[in-house]
Amino acid sequence: MAMKIQIITSCTAKKAVGKNTKLPDFDELQLIRSGEAASPLHLRPLPAAEMYTGRQHLFVKRALAAASGDDSSLELSLYIVSAGYGLVSGSDLILPYESTFSNKNKTEIKNMSTRLNLPRKMSELLQKQTNLNLFLLGSKYLQACQLSSQTEVSAPSFFLTAASASAHIPGGGIHIPLGRKEAARYKKTLIALKGYLAGIYLHGLQRDPSNHEFTVAGFFKTIQRELALTDL
Repeated sequence: MAMKIQIITSCTAKKAVGKNTKLPDFDELQLIRSGEAASPLHLRPLPAAEMYTGRQHLFVKRALAAASGDDSSLELSLYIVSAGYGLVSGSDLILPYESTFSNKNKTEIKNMSTRLNLPRKMSELLQKQTNLNLFLLGSKYLQACQLSSQTEVSAPSFFLTAASASAHIPGGGIHIPLGRKEAARYKKTLIALKGYLAGIYLHGLQRDPSNHEFTVAGFFKTIQRELALTDL
């Protein structure tokens, strides 16, 4: 039986649109989604997995492609925390937009998140039957999920995020703190690091699904083993 893994990553500023294309902002997008405004004719919807083109997302897509297939021991599901749509699956059709949680303060993040119904959707996702949740979120995107020590999770859950984001991780979550030291160690930018490490970890699980521990030490043990065995 395949090991079920939910990967939760974030939207990126870079999207599959031409340079200088005018995109709707947060409020304009909500009007379009509600039907109160028409969708701009110059924009076309794409599956969310294809819309984002930032470096972290490209690493995640590469990992999904490498770890998928009929003979794979992993069953992967991609979800994206979007500052325009809330929580979307990789197959959901979305329009490009100009909105982010990264430059917002705590109140703005909460207001946007609530308006997008993100907390409820995230709570529902964490109750799905799965073997592992793999969160690849910056601190403000994690904050937007409105998780806390009281949030229930149905499966082991790794949170690859900043050390400062611990307050936004559920009580049963496993925090993998990442910062400049880890970026220098693996020779990746902070933006790309989460996707890069997730890809290596998934490669290790696919190689040997039975040889893993859902702990911080177990996570990095798998990373080091794969780096020693392969050229990733």
